[in-house]
Amino acid sequence: MKLRRISAMLAALCVPFAVQTASAEKIIVGSECTYPPFEYVNDGKIEGYDIDIMNAIGKEAGFEPEFHNMPFDSILPAIMTNQIDVGASGFDITEERKKKVDFAGPYHFPYISVVIREADKDKLKTKDDLKDKRLCVQIGTTGAEAAEKITKDIGYFNASPDAFMELRTGGCVGVINDHATNQYFLKNGGKDGGYLEMPGVSLGENAEGFGIMVNKSNTALRDRIQAGLQKIKENGEYRKLRDKWFADGATAK
Repeated sequence: MKLRRISAMLAALCVPFAVQTASAEKIIVGSECTYPPFEYVNDGKIEGYDIDIMNAIGKEAGFEPEFHNMPFDSILPAIMTNQIDVGASGFDITEERKKKVDFAGPYHFPYISVVIREADKDKLKTKDDLKDKRLCVQIGTTGAEAAEKITKDIGYFNASPDAFMELRTGGCVGVINDHATNQYFLKNGGKDGGYLEMPGVSLGENAEGFGIMVNKSNTALRDRIQAGLQKIKENGEYRKLRDKWFADGATAK
């Protein structure tokens, strides 16, 4: 992506999380805010687990995060070109990404699951039952990678809600996503609407977990974030945020 294009995009999509004081050190954080419970917009305000984690880390590390709502697949190149300081948006720590950016973390350990229509539960019981079926995913995610190992018939979407909408309209048989995001969908109308998570079907776990991305040249910021994360793990704030956002305790260590 060209530098000029990223700059224009950020100017258009910038959404400040809170009013900042003039003296506070600001760290610009890129997040794709259509991925609840990690980050989403509620009544004009950006909320979510990643948002709370970054604010808690910032309090310990001496900076105030300023969140910019931007497309998921634009965050990594924006960090590489120093358009933003940090990427916190449910990013799995992967070998491919580590070639391009550094990570602080991990702060969350996800696993991938599948949401289907309840009406299909008797014919979609195992991963093999999904072979050659049309699946919906958010582009650039580990859910997309998992789907690509199952079928060639995949619907790619820029945002997770769009993938769920495609499932609702019958455009695919299932949505592959992080378990926590699938659970959020089910708890907020999906279950009552006739959808469920395929029982006992996990399409993989990321042993390295979610990380907070920074430019490879900015080791000082990476280390500050890592130290802040360690402090909130030690003082109990990390546990409080886990309990707040993941009441079922199913996704974070």
